[in-house]
Order: sequence, then C-alpha cells, then structure tokens
Amino acid sequence: MASAFQRGIPRIRTRKTHVVAFQDHAGNPALTVFRGEQDNPLPRLYSYSIYFTHPEADPGDTDSARKLYETITQGPRYNTNSVVFRLDLYFIPNGTQDDCIRHYRAEKNARGDFKVQIDAVVRDSTGKISGVSKMPGLVSSYIYDKIAHRYHSLIYVSSEANWQTGDQTMVRVEFDPLSKGEYEKYSKDPGDPREPSELPETHIEVEALNDSSPGFGRETGPGRSVGSMGYEMWDRAPREHMGEEAWEEARDKGWNSW
Repeated sequence: MASAFQRGIPRIRTRKTHVVAFQDHAGNPALTVFRGEQDNPLPRLYSYSIYFTHPEADPGDTDSARKLYETITQGPRYNTNSVVFRLDLYFIPNGTQDDCIRHYRAEKNARGDFKVQIDAVVRDSTGKISGVSKMPGLVSSYIYDKIAHRYHSLIYVSSEANWQTGDQTMVRVEFDPLSKGEYEKYSKDPGDPREPSELPETHIEVEALNDSSPGFGRETGPGRSVGSMGYEMWDRAPREHMGEEAWEEARDKGWNSW
C-alpha cells in the first residue's frame, strides 16, 4: 500500500526558531537566529546583523535571542514564507557605532557574500556538503531599489543591557551610500530643498522592534516618528533574491549546515 507521502500528500514540516552559537572573524562569541525546520538547523541565507554594546548583554542567553527574533518577526506579514531571514547577533562591550561598522566590514570580508552558498548548492551533485561547515556569507548590498534605498550596508545597534525593557528600540545605522551620480539619477528629489547635494557617509534612524513595542510611533521631530524594525526588515527583503530556492534545495539534499 502506498504511503500518504507517496500518494502525493505534502509532507508536514514542523518549524521552530533555531539559535546557533558561532565565533565571529575575531573569535568572539556570536549567535545566529532563524526560523527553520524542527530537526534541521540549516541557517537561512539572507540576513540582518544586530550589535549589542552593553557590557551586560549576554551571548550565552539563547532564550533572549530566540525571543528577540520572534518579537521582530511577529504579525501577519510574516505568516507566509515570502520573507524568511536570519539574524546574526554580535556582542561588542562598550562599542561605538563606528566600532560596530568596522566589525561588520571585517566580518563581511571574512565570510564573503551568501551567493557563494547558492553557487555551492548549484554545483553539488552528490547531495552532501563538502569541506568544513561554516556560517554563510553576508548580504553584499541592501539596495535593490535605488529610488527607495540609498545605502548598501546596514546594521542595528542596541545599547541596552536588556532589549526587553524600556521602549524596545534600536538604532538602524546605514552606511556605504550610493555614489553622487547614482543618487542624483535615481534617488534625489530635485524639488525638495532639504535634500543634500550628496549623501552623508552614514544615516541613523531609531526603530522599535515591532508596531506593538512601547516606543513605536513616538515623535522624533516634525513629521517624524519611530518606525518598526520588523516592517523595515520585511519591506527591504528582496523576495526572489534571498536564496530561498537554494536553501530549500540544500535542505532536500539533507544538508544541515553550510
């Protein structure tokens, strides 16, 4: 008698939030958090990076890391599989925003682009990953729409000992701007006198974890208020360019690491 799976009934895949410890390029403890299948801790390929700079922020607190991911990705917009990413969490006690930027660039230089993992899946013919497993690469550029987005790199920075207290906000730091020519061609609004002649090296925004966080909607200036990290991450994600097909193929081949 044919099994239910053989008769074409889709396999039921139980999902969970995985927290995996790893070492960054300098050998310091870090965490990666992502939504995946219950029995397969294969990291997602598309990612965002969060930095914790308070000395009491604990890289060993996996429960807090899991809850952070689930807080950011809660809500109906994440109820489909169109946007699934991982969060890489780094810990730099007393670090400045510039320290975090330098660390991110060094980490990106050490790990490369996540398209390397996509290529590895495409080249594979054995169904097995070869070599020593490692963390996937980072996003080469967060610009997929030069009209809407102006900076190739971004990180989030939390200076709180416990992200669950207070307003539940973090700082989004964007850097590596469009060139002056690209800015003028695609993004600059010539009718807005507030637009700079060229983009500054960095751009800073305060964002709440999600639209249920205490700090969400708080006014920060004339016509400006605190937005949502959860929405921003969802909105910027480039859907068909996130490596999901490669991730699914690797999963189906039995890979549980890169």
